[in-house]
Amino acid sequence: MLKLLLPLILLPCAAFSQTTPARPAAGSSTICLPVAQAAKVRDSLRMLPVVRREAAAYASAARRYRASADTAQAAYFWQTRSLNGVQHALWEQKAETTRQEVMVKQWKGKARRRGFWNWVTVVSVAALVGVFISH
Repeated sequence: MLKLLLPLILLPCAAFSQTTPARPAAGSSTICLPVAQAAKVRDSLRMLPVVRREAAAYASAARRYRASADTAQAAYFWQTRSLNGVQHALWEQKAETTRQEVMVKQWKGKARRRGFWNWVTVVSVAALVGVFISH
């Protein structure tokens, strides 16, 4: 007999009623719904935990994606900053190299002049020594 009544209880009837276990304040706490709407409510209530799990999974994935995007953005910022530092260091090195090249040219010019005057001095001393020896 119970086997026969159980399907009848579970089938939606013309007016699905749901009583809330709360204490009735001024009257009965019964909600009457049409069959189609009651079936939709029952399906919604049955799917609610699944939807909550999916929403939590989507929220978790969104947090992970946001964290990875923040990490990538920070890495890009630091990479750009270090690249600017390297470019600045390269510019300073180029300026220092140019200064050193100018100094080398100056010293080479001084050395050439000194070498010329040394040669002139040696030749003139040798000529004077030759003149003194020959007289």
